Amino acid sequence: MAAVLGHIEKNLSVLANLPRVALNNIRDIPGARKAAVRVGRGPGSGRGKTCGHGHKGQGQRNPSKPRVGFEGGQTPFYLRIPTHGFRNKFRKEYETLDLGKLQLMIDQGRINPKVPIDMKTLHDSGAVSKKITHGVKLLAKDSHKFSTKIDIEVSRATPQAISEIEQKGGKVVCAHYNKLGLRYLLKPEKFDDRLPPRRARPKPKQMPYYTDPYTRGYLADKDK
Repeated sequence: MAAVLGHIEKNLSVLANLPRVALNNIRDIPGARKAAVRVGRGPGSGRGKTCGHGHKGQGQRNPSKPRVGFEGGQTPFYLRIPTHGFRNKFRKEYETLDLGKLQLMIDQGRINPKVPIDMKTLHDSGAVSKKITHGVKLLAKDSHKFSTKIDIEVSRATPQAISEIEQKGGKVVCAHYNKLGLRYLLKPEKFDDRLPPRRARPKPKQMPYYTDPYTRGYLADKDK
């Protein structure tokens, strides 16, 4: 303890003897700034004449190093190898929501199970990401934690998730929204000064899903 106090007292005594900090005595720490090498100032400096770049060729050009992947003009490696697979530009990327997380949001009071739940409710409560591109898909992960009766509308839902909700007396509807319709659903205040957009029909490839009563499509025959 005495050693600690002695160290503190020594520092305080040094500070007491130092001059008051002012604009005229502020200095950089020695070694903080390094002088730039002056090139082209004669052979005695070691950086004269060619300034350390040697004679002719690529090394004398600025920048002297080529871009990453350049192989001197021959076909680079990333163009010689064949391509595999493709990226589907028509893919739909849905935000996923687990039943366990949905129950957690209900328990925390962030979602009211007594009123119908749509994607705007999920968006505003933080149950899914703020950036919903194509919709929300309901998954049955942690379904053993789910125990609430709800009526929910999402873009897609797995059969197990539908079964878990309906066993609790709830209801699931899978509805299609294009980007404009999804924007109107999530941010209706953006359309205060104009007419609301019409509901878009699903594309032909998506029509079987939304007309199938097994997937609880919103265009399915209710009698089935």
